[in-house]
Amino acid sequence: MSPRTPFHRRVFWISLLVLPLLFCRGIDAQPCPEVLDENHLGPGTITIPGFVAGEEGAVVFEASAADYPIEILRVGIGWGSQLGGNPQSLEEAILIYEGTPPGVNLLFQLDGPLLTDGFINEFDLEPLPGDIIINSGPFVVSLLFANSSTPTGPSMVIDGAGCLPGQNYVNAAGLGWADLCTFGASGNWLMHVVYRSVNCGGGGTDPVFRRGDANSDTQFNIADPVRLLSALFSSGNPLECVDSGDSNDDGGLDIADAVAMLISIFAGGAPPPAPGPILCGPDPTPDGLDCLIEPDCT
Repeated sequence: MSPRTPFHRRVFWISLLVLPLLFCRGIDAQPCPEVLDENHLGPGTITIPGFVAGEEGAVVFEASAADYPIEILRVGIGWGSQLGGNPQSLEEAILIYEGTPPGVNLLFQLDGPLLTDGFINEFDLEPLPGDIIINSGPFVVSLLFANSSTPTGPSMVIDGAGCLPGQNYVNAAGLGWADLCTFGASGNWLMHVVYRSVNCGGGGTDPVFRRGDANSDTQFNIADPVRLLSALFSSGNPLECVDSGDSNDDGGLDIADAVAMLISIFAGGAPPPAPGPILCGPDPTPDGLDCLIEPDCT
């Protein structure tokens, strides 16, 4: 058998180091907590008929300033009739706008929502391609009608708890955007959104860091996977910047990150993804990881 080359020796020792740990459990990224923002104040369900195809009922939402940027996960729309029991209604779209009426910009459109009479119908937006990210508020969620609503048929409903000006709107044919309260409505649209903060803290600029520099010493070497393994498996102190340890940028912190570091350092593997291990920069892929102490980037 020929003697091992330096490259073979590196791979051999890397295997000895990481294989016993492959069966251990790492630390998965925890997403930011979900926030429910309800527009309605009371439980009443008063049907508001009279919509024609192409008109909209809409609500202005405003998340806490510290939460932005946020990702919209789900939208709930109250839908009902006076007597109930109507067939499901296929309407035109759910729209999400940035800004407030009339100065709104369309951000997202979910075509063909199917609404059931007598319920707050919730639509899950999270699995759809792309993130519905809103960088600053306020924002608007609306239902675009495909069918005209009759006095006995289903339509959007209000809570009967007193209409809040500047929060409930209609986009009516020939009138454009108008405050629902000016029509004498006695309540607020039954509508809600569920969102979560993109970076679990918000309210400031994204932290900058070096990906792969797990020990935050401004270098990328064997000390970094050792520091990560200590944090994961030896009851070591948590990383000062968890994002730095996510060397494969998969949104989690586990043994795969240590393996990626070792292959990059010793076996000619690709360097960690952006911002990389040399220069500081923000994380281009939002996740639940963060920096408790931002690294020295001077």
